[in-house]
Amino acid sequence: LTLNQMFRMIANLSASILTASDISGGLLIVLSILNDFLLPYYKAPVWVSWIYSINPFQYAVKALIINEFNRLKIDCTGGNAIPYGPSYDVQEYRVCAIAGAEPGSSSVSGNQFLEATFGYKASDLGTTVM
Repeated sequence: LTLNQMFRMIANLSASILTASDISGGLLIVLSILNDFLLPYYKAPVWVSWIYSINPFQYAVKALIINEFNRLKIDCTGGNAIPYGPSYDVQEYRVCAIAGAEPGSSSVSGNQFLEATFGYKASDLGTTVM
């Protein structure tokens, strides 16, 4: 709905349909790249950081990621635990190599992973959906 209104505004401000199509296509590419999935906010140049706050794709992707990882439990088994090998069987001396893990734990919750990786919190879901 937001993109529909944005494209209508561009069409009303443009002199011809060709100009509106060119502007809309370019804007759609920029918004797709700056949706916090391809180019995270913390890696973006300072001069484009304001686009993240007006980008409807960014809010949609953030809501989808939070929804998918919210109830996820990532196990630190096999190569995800350091040190790894047959003689390392005491969990309290092992560390999980996944972002957000705490020493001695054998799993990482999806919320811990999101907070450590992207800075997203489960409480952000309500603000991104509205």
